[in-house]
Amino acid sequence: VILLKIKNDDKMIFSPLKIKREKEDKNLDEVVGIDIFKKLYNGKIINLNNSDFLERSSEKIYRRVSVDVKSLPGTPFFNSYGEVVGITSYSDDNYSKLIPGKYFFNKINNAFQNKSFERIYFGVNYLDLSLIKEDFSNNKNIYQRGALIYDKNPFKAVIKGSPADLAGLKNGDIILAIEDEELNVNKTLSEIIQEYRPDVEVEVLILRKNKKLKIKVNLKKIN
Repeated sequence: VILLKIKNDDKMIFSPLKIKREKEDKNLDEVVGIDIFKKLYNGKIINLNNSDFLERSSEKIYRRVSVDVKSLPGTPFFNSYGEVVGITSYSDDNYSKLIPGKYFFNKINNAFQNKSFERIYFGVNYLDLSLIKEDFSNNKNIYQRGALIYDKNPFKAVIKGSPADLAGLKNGDIILAIEDEELNVNKTLSEIIQEYRPDVEVEVLILRKNKKLKIKVNLKKIN
């Protein structure tokens, strides 16, 4: 549950909101948005936009939900259950792109406890193997899930001095799971690590030269 602050004349009203976490969105699901000026937006989900970008950073969120109505940045959209589907990050004349509500669930809880939002720092650039379309079924040595730590100029595979670097992660390692939670098309490395708080040590399952290893990584916050 989060709170939406609505100004009503000279009073501030705090209303409880539910963030959509479990149920899956679908194309053409109807949604309603309300901006800071109390303007309503009626629309439908036109694209779940599971990003096709293979190259990613562990510190960036790539997934977006597209809605067929233009809205102001920061506008929350609700489904028929009254849950927050997402919050507008960008819009043009034809649609809005929403950051999915599930990304805010743990951050909101942490904000109430710590009075601030804290983004987690991991420190790798990677390829999302779950998005690769080729059929590797005949080659058991090639994985179709996980995050391949990837060095591509000018981006280093592992950022020097980062939690990943200090833990010994290397270019070419494939991250398969964080604390037994597998990386796949529904849950990427970027999404999983943001569920944790700073200064938490997590166990990372990796594949290195065809051998599975478990490495401890102490997560930090982005300064």
